[in-house]
Amino acid sequence: MARRPPPLHRGARPQPPPLRAAGGAGGGGVPEEGPRAGAGAAAPRQPVRSGAARARGERLGPDSAHGAALGCAPAVPITLPAHPAAVLPLLRYRRWLPPTALVVGACVPDLHYVLRMGSEVSHSLHGLFLFCLPVGLATLLWLELLVLPVLRRTLPEVGGVQPARFLAGDGLPRGLRGWALVLLALLLGALTHLLWDGFTHDLQWPARALYRFHIVRVAGRNYTLAHLLQYLTSLLGSLVVLAAMVRAYPRLPPAPGAPWGRFLPVLLATVLGGVWMLGLRLPHVQHVHGYRVLVWHLFWPALTGALVGLTLACAWLRPRLEPA
Repeated sequence: MARRPPPLHRGARPQPPPLRAAGGAGGGGVPEEGPRAGAGAAAPRQPVRSGAARARGERLGPDSAHGAALGCAPAVPITLPAHPAAVLPLLRYRRWLPPTALVVGACVPDLHYVLRMGSEVSHSLHGLFLFCLPVGLATLLWLELLVLPVLRRTLPEVGGVQPARFLAGDGLPRGLRGWALVLLALLLGALTHLLWDGFTHDLQWPARALYRFHIVRVAGRNYTLAHLLQYLTSLLGSLVVLAAMVRAYPRLPPAPGAPWGRFLPVLLATVLGGVWMLGLRLPHVQHVHGYRVLVWHLFWPALTGALVGLTLACAWLRPRLEPA
């Protein structure tokens, strides 16, 4: 015979069952039977909330606005093709500032995701010299000496379009002045990245001082203003870069495409590298909630594996191809 629950004291309110996080955009939950009383029964773990979120009774989760701002659901302006939009005005000074170095500099702060290093270094003023310069220079050498020469000789035409036209590169500089201009271009590109992120990250300046965690409601969902700017500027920057590429394409030197069979080793190695790293990562994200967090934690490992595969394929093909 089932035991009756003890009577409530006068003025006491029945306690609702604990909530299980739903992981959705609304930040709510669904009732779930709590743990049975007794030895070893642990209280349900409650998600941490910011002060503003507690005041409104909101849950801090992967898809909540504060959760996104505090790192539960990291998001940045799309590194490629968005960030190079900031250096397009500097391309008119290509006589002094190598375009390839400018583009690499505009993207290099986000390489900390590939190298598994913290953004507190790569996205800081001292990080311009401690991270962006050395990593940017290594990336530039990787491109000019290995990747670009191979891709120029292996990329096929796609629908009559010659992608290799955009891979001419600048070559390595000669003399001290040339290397100094390369370093200057890397620094300027990285500085545009930091300024851009400063307006699209709640915890970075100037967003931290102007509109930290300012909530904007769009289509029934809450976003911080900085987080919303991430989406808008990513879209705008990508469109600007793509439009600039379309305009520049007719003026670029022709680069006839190679047979698909020549490009196949590069394609297979890149895809297999991404799939391999993705397979290693999947067992560690089983308890990740929220599609944006899941995509985030899978995207960068997959990209890292793809870059490893691309590097190995280019290293194998480089000696076998005639000089580009």
